[in-house]
Amino acid sequence: MDITPFPDLAQAALHLRTRLDGGDFWFFAVPASLLALGLASGGLVWSALLGAGLSEPTPLVHDGLMFVPQAAGVVQAFNAATGDLVWSYAKRFEASPDVGLPSRMRSLAIYGDRIYVATPDAHIVALEAATGAVAWDHTVADYKLGYRYTSGPIVARGRIVAGMTGCERYKNDVCFISAHDPRTGDELWRTSTIARPGEPGGDTWGPLPLTLRAGGDAWIPGTYDPRANLIYWSVAQAKPWARISRGTDGDALYTNSTLAIAVRMRVRINMCHSYQTEASRCLESLFPVCAMNGATNRVDLAPDCLVYFAR
Repeated sequence: MDITPFPDLAQAALHLRTRLDGGDFWFFAVPASLLALGLASGGLVWSALLGAGLSEPTPLVHDGLMFVPQAAGVVQAFNAATGDLVWSYAKRFEASPDVGLPSRMRSLAIYGDRIYVATPDAHIVALEAATGAVAWDHTVADYKLGYRYTSGPIVARGRIVAGMTGCERYKNDVCFISAHDPRTGDELWRTSTIARPGEPGGDTWGPLPLTLRAGGDAWIPGTYDPRANLIYWSVAQAKPWARISRGTDGDALYTNSTLAIAVRMRVRINMCHSYQTEASRCLESLFPVCAMNGATNRVDLAPDCLVYFAR
């Protein structure tokens, strides 16, 4: 495979370490390029150019293949040892996915023999991991209302779970986290990230109608705790950012919060509890629960936004 010019690794945005065929590699996603480096030597093993657009990918490696999400609904699969392109998928859109904000995709999910992609037009697509063929394409929300995905789904107990963004625009609905059947894409449940009028927490927005309750984007992937059987998801700030612009005096739940969501419930509201990091502020709550050294680590968020890891 042709070797592209070696970019400055100081510009590397994201990386993933994995073990492949007995050897260690670092896989870097740098602007417009993908690099595979030998862990012991640091030497370049292979590189590949990514497609045009805003690239923020975290590669996913499984069974000798590396799956790379890219802007504009593109996914490519490479031979992780050689860098050879195995297949490429490009979503077809009714309108440009870069209207308003440039499209991007940060991550993917794998479950069974399929790759699950969330796209800039608010679809979730299942691809056959071996070939890239489309197994199904499910419309989750109307992109014409501004809805879009910028990060991929996660897998939690046989559910494909994704967080919706695009709620900087007023609409008679809100952002949400939804779970889907991996076989068909059918929606199993949906949890709103904004408290609606008349629902628990709805009074924290004061008398604002649903149309003016904006923000609460779920644009960073969540995480799953199999012991507690809970999904944890961070929610962005309310919009407009300033209280005086929104006309609210309360906490504007569930913005700037981390939500704990039951996996198996089949109702629209299935939130077990939430923790708000900064009430009604311009900051975003982006701290998930993570796994370290094979153990689940809960993240406790203190009022001053310090992060504590508890085993």
